[in-house]
Amino acid sequence: HEGEVTVRAEGESFPDVVAQRHEEPENFHDIEYLKTFLLTYQSFTTPEKLLQKLIQRYHVPQREGQTDEEWRKASLPIQLRVVNVLRTWIKDYWSDFNDKLIAQVKSFIDNTLRLDNNVQLVKTLTQALNNKLRPEEEDGDRKRVFNGLPPEPKVPKNIFSPSLDLFDVDEEEIARQLTLIDFDMYARIKPAELLNQSWNKPKLRHRSPNVLQCIARFNEISAWVTCSILKVERIRERTRLMSKFVRIADVLMRPNNYFNCSMAILAGLNAASVHRLKFTLEEMTKNTQQMLQDLQTQLHSNQSYREYRTLLSR
Repeated sequence: HEGEVTVRAEGESFPDVVAQRHEEPENFHDIEYLKTFLLTYQSFTTPEKLLQKLIQRYHVPQREGQTDEEWRKASLPIQLRVVNVLRTWIKDYWSDFNDKLIAQVKSFIDNTLRLDNNVQLVKTLTQALNNKLRPEEEDGDRKRVFNGLPPEPKVPKNIFSPSLDLFDVDEEEIARQLTLIDFDMYARIKPAELLNQSWNKPKLRHRSPNVLQCIARFNEISAWVTCSILKVERIRERTRLMSKFVRIADVLMRPNNYFNCSMAILAGLNAASVHRLKFTLEEMTKNTQQMLQDLQTQLHSNQSYREYRTLLSR
């Protein structure tokens, strides 16, 4: 199809992918192909093998009958592309590199590029590596996430009291803290964790530790909501607690908060054991009931979560 990028042809071996694509300027020279390749290569190989093949490809063999000048002329563009691939890989997918890979890249720079007297290639790759290795506070290329100061926390007056409970803390502050905790977990997810739905396959689950952690967190929040409501015996107190959760979920649906956490709370409220508490639901104020209904509409699974996706795209 027009505009479609094919990373690996059917039946093509991994060495062929690395070798042949470096001979085709319209592929590895094309930044979109390269980004797609680096994003998806872990579905069929490992970072260690990819680095090994790239270094092997740098060493272009001299063909029989080929003069030194012809060999240098033919090998230089390939070597340049290998270094450019490495530079882009380091720059955009640094999370792929562990200490062993970093050491191998340094060895490639010192024992190959320098010995070949490829000064410009040494400079290019060394700069890319140093930009990632230097301390974060020295990194001038870092992007600022916030344009202003964070909001003042809404700390309850009895924050240090042994009797502190959920009702003492403002809904907005609870939503903020839930958002901060969950975003920290979400930010750890690496692109490769989303390949091949690894989290759903027993043999591949080890590839998606952070995705699985986010799923476990969702289930924990849902179970927390359900258990907290069911533990309360009196209808009035149970209604008060359920209303509190509805208001927290509503705050979580505001911009810059964590919509997924709101869905987790709603999942807890929609549990069969909670859904059967008709008298408790009827005891909630009309405003809270409407708030709950709005949440049900916004997060409903109809048309592949159409309303939810619309909210996320704003």
